[in-house]
Amino acid sequence: MTTDPLAQWEGIFPYDALAAVGITPRSSMREVRDASFDLMAKGRMTPEARRAWDELRLVVTRLVVDFFLYEVDLAEELPQACEQLRRALLPEREERDLSQLLSLESELERMPADVQKVVLTPPAAAQLEEFDQLSPSELWDGLIQFDR
Repeated sequence: MTTDPLAQWEGIFPYDALAAVGITPRSSMREVRDASFDLMAKGRMTPEARRAWDELRLVVTRLVVDFFLYEVDLAEELPQACEQLRRALLPEREERDLSQLLSLESELERMPADVQKVVLTPPAAAQLEEFDQLSPSELWDGLIQFDR
């Protein structure tokens, strides 16, 4: 699972804060609820960890956190991304030094398909002043409504 690179979170993203006790997006609700005991036993129940645990231990708030996650199958996506990169570089083959291009292609082929962490960098975006003053919780309230 990869976190949306454009997601802005107040504080540490909950799964990152609870990774020390093995909590992932695939953890069951019972494992998340029981994580507080592991955090206390390891002396890691910091205010940030407590806030992260609070955000994940209830289904409603966990759904909000999980909304910012994407399932990425690297074994499938990496070859497609390499092929798209090769196609994007084709028009420039005449202008580029051939040795640089061959070096880049060989590096892409040597990349492991089982890379554990993908770091995505968001594109530069213009700041929208009307959104700068809103907290993420104010944005969610307008986007997601739960029936009770």
